[in-house]
Amino acid sequence: MKKYLFLLINFLLAMVFSQAHSTQELSLIMKVRNPEILFKEPISMEIILKNEGKIPLKLPFEPDGDVLGPWSSKPSVLICTEDKKDVFCIQDSRTMRANFDSVLEDGGYITPPGGTFTFEVKMLLPKQYADKAGKMQIYGRYVSKGKHLGQLGAAVGKNGEIVEPAKYHCDGCWEGSVESVPVPLNISMPTGVDLEAYDYLKGEPLSNPTVLLQRFPTSTYAGYELCKGGPSLKRAAEIDDAKRDMDWFVTPLASPDEKSKRREMVRQGWTEKADRIIAFLKIHPDFAKADLLRRSLASYLFYLDRRSEAIEQLEILSKMEGQNAEDAREVLGCVEGKKKIDAAPIEKSAPEAVVVK
Repeated sequence: MKKYLFLLINFLLAMVFSQAHSTQELSLIMKVRNPEILFKEPISMEIILKNEGKIPLKLPFEPDGDVLGPWSSKPSVLICTEDKKDVFCIQDSRTMRANFDSVLEDGGYITPPGGTFTFEVKMLLPKQYADKAGKMQIYGRYVSKGKHLGQLGAAVGKNGEIVEPAKYHCDGCWEGSVESVPVPLNISMPTGVDLEAYDYLKGEPLSNPTVLLQRFPTSTYAGYELCKGGPSLKRAAEIDDAKRDMDWFVTPLASPDEKSKRREMVRQGWTEKADRIIAFLKIHPDFAKADLLRRSLASYLFYLDRRSEAIEQLEILSKMEGQNAEDAREVLGCVEGKKKIDAAPIEKSAPEAVVVK
């Protein structure tokens, strides 16, 4: 009797778990920042995975710690032209943020109801689409293999032996696939300086960053190169002479003349970068990655002691959307707080009374 009772309880528990697992809902939202693009211009987008259900949902993560992987567990993008559908992998994808306190458990992140993961993506279209003017639709897809995520290739051990590939599991992880609503995309032929850059670089405008920035610094394509690099915004806002020397690799034991030359060399290079971004944004204020450019520009300006210009860029950035705008608002709050502290009058303690006996 006990044996049958035990089996019945296990069956009921399995049914409850199955029903709970089946009610887990995941949605995928794709936000394209530049639905109007030029030949060979990258698409800038956010791909957001959201737990739409009423119970926590467990999503897998990559062995190296990156969320939502590995392999087929990362989002992909689909191209839809007429009745043809091509699937290709995202380039330059990274998990940018999660808007909840994620809990790591048995190979996955526990995602509460309403929790999201956001991928910041820069992607080039495949060759068969990149140089063809016209309209198409793209949409995102996320596939999770569930319990067994995959394995890495075999490795060689310390003594030359072949080590079996490690397997990665995510017990209880969400399994299935989900797609976003199609997003329209319009590709057009470049004109003006964009066409000059496209022709000069033989249809590959991003192939030579040095030439692109030197000869065509205000082309749309140049904006994507200007986005690369840049110092930390939060560190830049608190920069002082000692930190600046450290970040500019000014050797402490160098002679005063050598230190001065090093500082001047880096200052000149960073001034050129800042001025290029300023010139670019004047022509392309609505550039797909204008928020990232303004963030980088503010950082450079702080280091160059052009503090008022840096704050002006942060104020513009703070009115935008996304993580860069949030960071700008945070830094502005710290800057304003420091101003109030510095401006506050220093209270002088009352002199002690001298008792004459």
